[in-house]
Amino acid sequence: MRQAIVQIIVADVSMSLDNVLAIAGAAAQHTAVLIIGLVLSVALMGVAAGLIAGILKRFHWLAYVGLAVILWVAIDMIYRGSNEALEKMTDCGASCVLHNLPPWV
Repeated sequence: MRQAIVQIIVADVSMSLDNVLAIAGAAAQHTAVLIIGLVLSVALMGVAAGLIAGILKRFHWLAYVGLAVILWVAIDMIYRGSNEALEKMTDCGASCVLHNLPPWV
């Protein structure tokens, strides 16, 4: 039980950090809107973290599905970003680099 509570708190804090930035930007100098938004955000993230933790506890395989999705997105971002960088550096992208490799590679 204690480990679950710690996991929920850590997930809540980590998920709320990006919401803090979004709410601060949307509040645009309105302190009341900022405070209400932050309180609502933390409360909703706490509820969501509890629900997600319960689902993951019941269906362990969902964690692996989530990991696979994150891995897929990360690999895709690395590939697209590196290809974009190569295009800017070489004016032809990864296909040009791959076709012009030395024969020993």
